[in-house]
Amino acid sequence: QGFHIISTRQNGQESPLSYLWIEDEFPQEVNLAVPQAGYGRLNIVSNVVGAQVFIDDVCIGQTPLITEELPAKHDYRLRIFHKGYGMVTKTVTPKANDLVNVSVKLKKKK
Repeated sequence: QGFHIISTRQNGQESPLSYLWIEDEFPQEVNLAVPQAGYGRLNIVSNVVGAQVFIDDVCIGQTPLITEELPAKHDYRLRIFHKGYGMVTKTVTPKANDLVNVSVKLKKKK
């Protein structure tokens, strides 16, 4: 009897919380959502427009760029470069249902 907060967990992922009030004399059926990977996006900008953007060695476009949905809570290796500039490498992690801003400053080669 009382107020309960319920969620399910599977393979390190957790479903949204469900809130439930249970009275002793009234049994209730609860349908819980299956845990799903959350997805997020990256907003990638650099001080040089048109810099090549690679995620995990796959070219995805040029700066400025907003990525497609990426599974959250997973680290990605981001590489950005432009001819005449040094390469910048970063590890980024998208947040579920959110847009993460990634700003990179490329330095001219000497």
